[in-house]
Amino acid sequence: MVRVPGGSFTMGSNYGDSDEKPPHSVSVSTFYIGETEVTQEL
Repeated sequence: MVRVPGGSFTMGSNYGDSDEKPPHSVSVSTFYIGETEVTQEL
């Protein structure tokens, strides 16, 4: 497992498609994720 530090970023755009508007702030907590991908076959 790999630790991914949390943070904040702006998601969206005023210049893209309607589903990208408006830009807004998003915060994500620190989380852990597997280092290698796992397929359905596995």
